[in-house]
Amino acid sequence: MKRILGLMVVAVLGLSLVACNKGEDSKGSSGINSDSSLAQVENIPVDGVYKSDNGYTVKLPNGWSKVTIANAIEAFTDGEGNSLSFISGPTDDVFKTADEEYFKKDHFAGMGDSVEFINYKELEISGNKGHKVVFTTKKDDALTYITQILLGVDEAIYIFTLTDVEGKNQETIDGLISSLQINR
Repeated sequence: MKRILGLMVVAVLGLSLVACNKGEDSKGSSGINSDSSLAQVENIPVDGVYKSDNGYTVKLPNGWSKVTIANAIEAFTDGEGNSLSFISGPTDDVFKTADEEYFKKDHFAGMGDSVEFINYKELEISGNKGHKVVFTTKKDDALTYITQILLGVDEAIYIFTLTDVEGKNQETIDGLISSLQINR
């Protein structure tokens, strides 16, 4: 779980850079490279439903594109700093017993003082139990809302991290979450 948390911290910090540099060239200081133009993600039908080889399906909003983010297996962005990334790793006893108190107290401990816990909810997606954790992070006066969905899928943890620049796109984030399906 510590290795997974370390990857999550790196992903969150990388996504925070996206939000802070949203007006800059995406191949510059943010470390994110677009795999395609912002028009349409490869392998996505006209209806926007992306079926990943990694065992999940999600309906992406119009205009989102696939990007490369260090330590993320897959990631997508709208070019304005809002994004979805996916990582996975083996499950363990810490994850299996995690609850709201764990996320408030331990989960964010290594992320620094700029992270503030907002809320927690247990959830189920496609029969897989998990956690939804919402927090904010602030860098250079830019406040970014981050929602993490952590799901136990067989013997793995699927982690979806969604960024919402300045909290203005929660409807989009909620749509991504409600469209999420696990295909295992």
